[in-house]
Amino acid sequence: MSIKEKQMESNLLLSATQAANLCGISVRQWWRWDSSGKIPRAVMIGCTKRWRRIELEKWVEEGCPSRTQIDSK
Repeated sequence: MSIKEKQMESNLLLSATQAANLCGISVRQWWRWDSSGKIPRAVMIGCTKRWRRIELEKWVEEGCPSRTQIDSK
């Protein structure tokens, strides 16, 4: 495991680039999924969006439900 991968593994909040890499998709696709509500809701820190690593891991374990399905729980 590279140093960059180790650092990303310890991050609680991920940037769009980190989240996309974690999920194995392009950053452009990640932003499309965010716009269409296919991924968990981001945390806003100032004007910056970040995604909780634990929520993304849970989202994948649950079969990648849409945001509306996540919010209705």
